[in-house]
Amino acid sequence: MARRQIVTILVDDDLTGQELAEEEADTLTFTLDGVSVELDTSKEEANKVREFLARYMAAGTIVPTRGGGRRTGVVSARPVPSQAPASRPAGIRSDRDAARQVLNDKVRAWAKANDMPVKDRGRIASNIYEAYAQATGEDISAARG
Repeated sequence: MARRQIVTILVDDDLTGQELAEEEADTLTFTLDGVSVELDTSKEEANKVREFLARYMAAGTIVPTRGGGRRTGVVSARPVPSQAPASRPAGIRSDRDAARQVLNDKVRAWAKANDMPVKDRGRIASNIYEAYAQATGEDISAARG
């Protein structure tokens, strides 16, 4: 007789305390005022948070993490000069690279908040850059050079 084992993964919603099936849950990771937070909640609630923060993320400066860590939904205010890192993070060779990285992070955050398909790393499709530029009115030439 063949046996089949079915495993169901449940996630506790940090906002409601409700148990959610894994496919109904989403995890938001962000940093605010130097405090890193990971929030497990429903996909619907996570999308509300993303929509709410999209305006702020588009206007702010997304600061690359040190040590090449993953950036997923990172939210950060513009750094005060005394808080700015003394050296560039790994992979950022010039001011132009830094500007390109900041723009790419903004475009990714905007695309995710607007349910557009974009990966956390790698090339961003030109249609996503164009949609971002049209929606925000921001110059995207830093990403093209």
